[in-house]
Amino acid sequence: MSETFKAILVSRDADKKQSVAVINLTEAELMEGDVTVAVEATTVNYKDGLAITGK
Repeated sequence: MSETFKAILVSRDADKKQSVAVINLTEAELMEGDVTVAVEATTVNYKDGLAITGK
């Protein structure tokens, strides 16, 4: 079984409405040309946090 990792998936539907989700993936599930980056720590600024949550 392949090791999974958390990924942020940003997608748009046919009406161009954006959605954001945190999902578990394996490297085999990535599309060709995608890359993986090891992140030790991160932050989201206030306005981006509001945009992601739809507020």
